[in-house]
Amino acid sequence: MNSTETMASAGQFFLQSLRSQTSDSHKKLDSLPASAVLMTAELTSEAYTRYLQLMYPVIKWAEEQAYSHLPQNIELPGQFKRHKLILKDLDFLRSKPIQTHFTGFETTSVAESFGVAYVIEGSSLGGVYIAKNVKSVLGYDENGGLSFLIGNGNTTGSNWKSFLNSLTGFAVENDSQGEIIKTATRTFEAIYHHLSGFAE
Repeated sequence: MNSTETMASAGQFFLQSLRSQTSDSHKKLDSLPASAVLMTAELTSEAYTRYLQLMYPVIKWAEEQAYSHLPQNIELPGQFKRHKLILKDLDFLRSKPIQTHFTGFETTSVAESFGVAYVIEGSSLGGVYIAKNVKSVLGYDENGGLSFLIGNGNTTGSNWKSFLNSLTGFAVENDSQGEIIKTATRTFEAIYHHLSGFAE
């Protein structure tokens, strides 16, 4: 096995570890009423608006603070503008962000910023599927109400793969797998506590 194959193998092992070790925190977050209702036929405009309002400070924190140590040439599925898309959707819904404080944390390294980005940018994949239900139940679409969830639409998957290549390359080359996994788990938990704190 040459060095390229070794790196690729190490990268795949890291991704498997990242997914498995954050799985419980991820599932716990998805099970919260504020999140789970998005995929049901019982979804209301009020519940959807509330979700966007709660997620706004989370995404804004990530894009304006937590991502500060990412490489300058990094390509993200959300292109650092997803919090602005939430504002666009809230405006369409004739609403606005509410005064909710998200207790995030300071990132102090590239690895920690990558850990946060794995969670936040990964949510864009789920957003594409959630958008289909929101469109079916509430009638919103790319022209109004679904900007945040749709994001880059058909290119989301390829953008995500590009991001994962950057993530795994950095992790393996810098032996920072553990730090990334720890930060990703911490991010899932922080968002969980934020959303559960505002459960209706």
